[in-house]
Amino acid sequence: MNDNILLNMPNVRFETHRSTTPEFPFIFRPHVTRLTHAFSIHENLELLCFLDGEGYMLYDGMRFPVRKGDIVVVNSYSLHHVVSEGELAFFCLIIGKSFCQYNDIDPTQLVFTHLIRDNQQVTDLFRRVADSYADRDGKFGTMRIKSAVLDLLVHLCLHHSTPRTVDRLTQDPSLEHVHRATGFMKANLSRKLTVDEIAASAGLSTFHFLREFKRITGYTLVHYLNTLRCDYARSLLESGQYSVKETAFLCGFTNNSYFSNVFRQHTGLLPSQVKPHN
Repeated sequence: MNDNILLNMPNVRFETHRSTTPEFPFIFRPHVTRLTHAFSIHENLELLCFLDGEGYMLYDGMRFPVRKGDIVVVNSYSLHHVVSEGELAFFCLIIGKSFCQYNDIDPTQLVFTHLIRDNQQVTDLFRRVADSYADRDGKFGTMRIKSAVLDLLVHLCLHHSTPRTVDRLTQDPSLEHVHRATGFMKANLSRKLTVDEIAASAGLSTFHFLREFKRITGYTLVHYLNTLRCDYARSLLESGQYSVKETAFLCGFTNNSYFSNVFRQHTGLLPSQVKPHN
């Protein structure tokens, strides 16, 4: 197997978290995946609780199996990907960086244990979050969700984390450069970006950056940037607040026809076929 197994994964899309807000800085959703799930990188902390089936995680160049009952903690700015040959069901909880920082927790300065197995206390704390979401329309629903998430987060900080060290980041020095560039791109999706300025944001020469970006992710910079923009575009279209033309503009596309073609390549749908969420 290739030393960097991340290079061998097809059909990857990159995830952004535009729906997190200071008032409710979480995303919680169930997933059932077959074959592959999205390969992602983001600054927010993500927790996966596996409910049924078997598969494996690709995680910053590592590969490890996952099964029912496992909890995976995705650290800030970690490249990750869920793979399964059959059905693999799991809950996904994404905790906004703003919520962590408000509670004096900086996920970018901690390294959480990536796999937690056979730990009933963590499972029970995650289940409490799930139960709070199931009853989120009840009395004090938002408060109860925040309380449950914070209890889980504090427990992980106390028992399943270590301070982030320079040594970890320099295991592959180019990872940190890729992290910087992806953050820069996500913050500037609505405007035209040049290869030179993206490379500069990463602190590398253009040629070196493009070579390392492809080596780390397995994808070209244009493919990655277009996928980020299409993910953001889909979230805007699903909100029902923006037309296709407005969405294209907000996502950095100056030509509607080009936007439609790129969006269909990355999502399998035309922008006009995306249905707003109720």
